Amino acid sequence: MPVLSVKNIHKTYIDQIGSSTVVLNGVNLDLFSGDFTALMGSSGCGKTTLLKILGTLDKPTLGNVFFSSKDLTTMTKEEQSLLRLNKIGIVFQNSNLLDSLTIEENIVLPMILKGINKKIIKNKLNEMLVDL
Repeated sequence: MPVLSVKNIHKTYIDQIGSSTVVLNGVNLDLFSGDFTALMGSSGCGKTTLLKILGTLDKPTLGNVFFSSKDLTTMTKEEQSLLRLNKIGIVFQNSNLLDSLTIEENIVLPMILKGINKKIIKNKLNEMLVDL
């Protein structure tokens, strides 16, 4: 059974004057535990759009994405946020750090949101900083 299953994903963007751009047109994909997959293609072919949909940062125009048999496309924003916090790791091309926080605060923010004990957070932060 696939860990991640993409079924007939379509994504169309419509600009302010009503022109539409089809970015994804019927994408299907199954990923299994232990898979190593590379997403390759020319600039503008939809790689980032697909990854945003898989990471619940965007919704498809049509189709479904299943993660451990749960349909991500029907989840509430709150459910999607919890899924990203606990199950999905996203590495952005740009840093996406919060300007109002220090580097250390940006690093520990996910642990704080998970309610991890402050002493454990401090120890993990110190371990990470030693490795740098």
